Amino acid sequence: MEQKRPTDIFQELLDYLWNGLGLEEKGWKRLKNNTAIVNWARSNYNKNQPSPGKSSVPYFDFSEISGAYDCTNFVSHAVLAGGAKINDTGGSGISSTGWYYRNINNRSSSWSGVDQFYNYMTTNTKANTAYGTTYVYSHNGGMWNLGSVMQFDFDGKNGYNHSTIITKRTSSDGRYYAYVTGRTGDNNYNNNKSADEMSPGYNPRVINVYNR
Repeated sequence: MEQKRPTDIFQELLDYLWNGLGLEEKGWKRLKNNTAIVNWARSNYNKNQPSPGKSSVPYFDFSEISGAYDCTNFVSHAVLAGGAKINDTGGSGISSTGWYYRNINNRSSSWSGVDQFYNYMTTNTKANTAYGTTYVYSHNGGMWNLGSVMQFDFDGKNGYNHSTIITKRTSSDGRYYAYVTGRTGDNNYNNNKSADEMSPGYNPRVINVYNR
């Protein structure tokens, strides 16, 4: 019998309290454990083989596929580590629905695709699964948190092309500045990099992920 990790036990306790108290029916938004997201990202961004965000979901490095990158897969595991709920729609092959990973040949495109992750999170309405609210990044710190997802458009031509986790914030004169951690592949990562310096000509977007 597989031994449960402390984070999995904690998540089960949260599920019990959430469902038992009927908080969703009362209009509450269910926050993830953003500290766990940040801790997982900071612990794994520079590893050649990151740990899974949850023991039941294996970590496959998408940069091993020719022409592919690992950034959104890394983000999916990070929010999974914080308790984001998977939506396995039961498909075969590469599914255009849901948000899940079983193996490299059986998964959703939203697990590893930048725009697909965004589209899924911001349109999903299924109960007891992850979803997201989105904003254009600004220096208003009330619009994003540590543990939020930040995506970048580097050229302004073909949509957004890089996903990261906000892992640090500073403030000056009432303005808040985000710093991000991400992983593109082996020895190719963002280490608490300033979001303002990452893509100065184009506005990043933020996704705050919750559970329904």
